[in-house]
Amino acid sequence: MKIDIYKDFPKLLSPISPFKTVGSLPYVMAGIYCKESHLDDCLVVNGQGKLIESFNSSIFWVKENVVYTPLISSGCIDGVFRKRVLETIRSLGIRLVESTGASEDDIRHADEVFLTNSISGLRWVAAFREQRYYAQVSKLIFRSMQV
Repeated sequence: MKIDIYKDFPKLLSPISPFKTVGSLPYVMAGIYCKESHLDDCLVVNGQGKLIESFNSSIFWVKENVVYTPLISSGCIDGVFRKRVLETIRSLGIRLVESTGASEDDIRHADEVFLTNSISGLRWVAAFREQRYYAQVSKLIFRSMQV
């Protein structure tokens, strides 16, 4: 899967940010950008310019065997599958850090990036621009969730 960033329409933080609502314009615009750019997915920024999710999935990135993901308070959706992934990471004893979101450099210098949602499950990102990724930790999480 190849991804990039959509910055033209940030998702602004509000009391309804954690929920899927009719206020989906940032996701629609990111999806259009994705299709026009021949990408598999696009990352969405919040009002502070932090990467908080993709246009249809939660985002996780791995650096030196630590898994990072944005806090719900950063504006990302509090999805059911995201919760299951967090539980699985904790049950495997993998260190988990919930942050205010990722910077572009965080994603560029990550060892792995993966996206999750209830429909597609866990999807490994192969490329972000010129950066290529491995899938060791994400494969471990994926296999553990298959049991």
